[in-house]
Amino acid sequence: MTEDDNEKISAGLIRTTIETNVRTMEDRTHWRCRAVTVDPRNTNRIRIACRDEGKHQLVKQVAEAKIEAGARVLRDELYTIKVDSVKRAAVLDENYDVLTGAAVALGEENETTIAKITWLSSKEAAKPYGSMVFD
Repeated sequence: MTEDDNEKISAGLIRTTIETNVRTMEDRTHWRCRAVTVDPRNTNRIRIACRDEGKHQLVKQVAEAKIEAGARVLRDELYTIKVDSVKRAAVLDENYDVLTGAAVALGEENETTIAKITWLSSKEAAKPYGSMVFD
């Protein structure tokens, strides 16, 4: 084995570390990770599947605190959605900036969290409708 193989963190080691630390918390003595897998495209990336958002945040918290140096917890995956025929006045102000409450209002209306809004159409064009991307 080379030195890199000894230093590589395995999926089993991460699963054991997270399960052990979560089980020390109250009311979680039999807690288990749903799935811990190695990404087939990037073997240095290990994914942990969770049943719901609460468990996802718990796993992230434990992983950030307990996984060895050199490992890092990636941010949540964002899914990009393109929306056409968006009313300009509902999303952009007179300076062509996204309105401050637009992301929150759209997120509540669609029961999701919007991290970023980008206007795709020409901002200076006089068209009343255009295209946007939500992350």
